[in-house]
Amino acid sequence: MIAAPFSSSIVNAASATASSIPPLASSCFVYGTLMSPEVLTCLVGRVPSMLHHVQLKKHSRHPVKGCVYPGVIPRDSSSSKGDTFQKSDVTIEMKITFTGDSVEGVLLLDISPMELKCLDYFEEEGVDYTRTLVEVDVPYTNENEKLLQSSNLLMQSPISPSAEPIARSEPKSYVQVQTNAYIWARHHTDLDVSKSWHYDLFRRDHLASYLENTVTPCRIEFEKMDK
Repeated sequence: MIAAPFSSSIVNAASATASSIPPLASSCFVYGTLMSPEVLTCLVGRVPSMLHHVQLKKHSRHPVKGCVYPGVIPRDSSSSKGDTFQKSDVTIEMKITFTGDSVEGVLLLDISPMELKCLDYFEEEGVDYTRTLVEVDVPYTNENEKLLQSSNLLMQSPISPSAEPIARSEPKSYVQVQTNAYIWARHHTDLDVSKSWHYDLFRRDHLASYLENTVTPCRIEFEKMDK
């Protein structure tokens, strides 16, 4: 079921908290279920402008145990790190091994304060995830440059720019952009760090039920807030 755009009453209810939204609220790097146009439409009533193949360096993405969505955590400077936790009266030391050097996702542009507040609610910001300012690498193409400029996000020169014209299909450089991202806030033991999360498998196996059982109820709950 696809929800309609936000009603004016919801927008007015959020106006008092708009000042708490950081100035870089106009963009957000997403790497999990929010890459789905169907999830975005159900949640915020539209599909924002997107830049694809965006990279978040020095992080890794893993499934949340018992769930169909992932969490992203920073990588240690080494390839692994040790974690100690308590189980009953036994202290267990667990070695976490990170896979991959970066996380590929989508950069959402022109996110309104109301929409960002909805994403915060959906992600349980401050509980499961922490919305954090990060730097991501965006493929530097002519089309991406125009979108970044229109969103006031093109702050730096491209990394290793080529003197030749840039082909859209094969970008030869990247531009760094500062944006929001939802970083996993709970303990690493809540993630299946031995596995990577795959968007294509999520779409194939879980998207329909996720929309019905998770996204739509969340949207309904959010609209009831402050009424």
